[in-house]
Amino acid sequence: MRVYGVTAHSGTPDLGRNAIYDAARVIKTVAAHHAAVVKRRTHPLVGAASLTITRALAGVADNVVPDRCDLLLDRRMIPGEDEEKVKREIAEVLDVAAARFGLRAEIIDYKPTTGGSAETPADHPIVRASLEAGQRNGAAKRGPLGFEGACDLVHFHSLGARGTVIGPGSLAQAHKPDEFVPVGEFVAASRIYRDVVVRMLQPG
Repeated sequence: MRVYGVTAHSGTPDLGRNAIYDAARVIKTVAAHHAAVVKRRTHPLVGAASLTITRALAGVADNVVPDRCDLLLDRRMIPGEDEEKVKREIAEVLDVAAARFGLRAEIIDYKPTTGGSAETPADHPIVRASLEAGQRNGAAKRGPLGFEGACDLVHFHSLGARGTVIGPGSLAQAHKPDEFVPVGEFVAASRIYRDVVVRMLQPG
């Protein structure tokens, strides 16, 4: 998303329009939409959908009022949401900000990461095999559960394959300087993978 302003010398900022200030107004509008609409959409396994801004980039020099500010929005969908509808909704949020504050902004690109959400039926054989293997090898949480992060399952799911997401560690530790996986969980996960494969290779 790009928010536009008018460049000027920082000594005479009133001769321009600071794109960062208008981006701040867009940011508040996005945050309000997340709180009032997006996070109220929930799924029993993965919880709430989300919309958040993860990057902001503006400015070319210390003494220049910026004429543009780029924002990166991260939108996580839950099973049942439609991608095209979500895109229209984001555009409408931008229209609201433009009308309310008289600013100029546009969506300049969409960058799909892992695609949409995926859900494997709880009675699918691979789900049953995964739950059995987890219980047999001491998994701390009994499922079925949902995974709020991104993974490659969605790509296989779009081709008709079904699967489960199994692994050690927690999203609470992910993407942080001290990211880690407990050794015990790492070993248990390897045993779970083994048992799932063995079970799925058995006839019937």
